[in-house]
Amino acid sequence: MTDGIRGTAVILTALGLEYAAVRAHLGDQLEEREERGTLYELGTFTGRRGTWTVAIAETGEGNTSAGIQVERAVQTFAPQVVLFVGVAGGRKDVELGDVVAADAVYDYEAGKDTEARYFPRIKTAAPSYALVQRARAVARQERWQDRIRAPAAGYDLPPW
Repeated sequence: MTDGIRGTAVILTALGLEYAAVRAHLGDQLEEREERGTLYELGTFTGRRGTWTVAIAETGEGNTSAGIQVERAVQTFAPQVVLFVGVAGGRKDVELGDVVAADAVYDYEAGKDTEARYFPRIKTAAPSYALVQRARAVARQERWQDRIRAPAAGYDLPPW
């Protein structure tokens, strides 16, 4: 049962199989929206606490592309939450079904390259405290795992 809370969420993925998994959870007729070259699909997701309008897009692999797409999505939709959802392929210590949420994000690619050497200018950012707390609560409860579905036809899970 929902209490009518509505919000807007943006969910980005790197890979097509991740996109298909998210898309399978959206209700209503999906609507396409092109914004500055990015194609979004919009639908709704209804949970115990209300219905959300959800915009999804596939960014492709790479931090730079993902960062650009996050900025575009925030400017376009002014969402209450932005999620990057995927199989955590860069992590080798997780299993399918684990919840992975960053408590710190490192921009290790920034720096100055001189003739003598490279001088890293690592930047660190942190998600909100409330977001980290919510991720921990979701991971503990394991109720969300009831929503896991089989991969869409034509998509194989990664070998890890």
